[in-house]
Amino acid sequence: MLLKNTDLNKIIIKKTVTISPNTSILDARQVLLRHNLKRLVVIDSKKHPVGIITEKDVAKTIFALGDKSINTVKVSGFMSKN
Repeated sequence: MLLKNTDLNKIIIKKTVTISPNTSILDARQVLLRHNLKRLVVIDSKKHPVGIITEKDVAKTIFALGDKSINTVKVSGFMSKN
């Protein structure tokens, strides 16, 4: 059998979780937690990747801004851009 010695992690494709640049830092944090992820791909309206935001980026932003702004500040200002 061909698959007998194949590592399934090498052939299973996981769904990529994405967010838009207009997603709030708070919502990005919730998506990361809900899906147990370390990073999110940021895509534009045409579904093209425009950046990435990490768990660390979100934590730094929340620490710097405090709770008062995290529901209005967008990830576009804190993501790593392509």
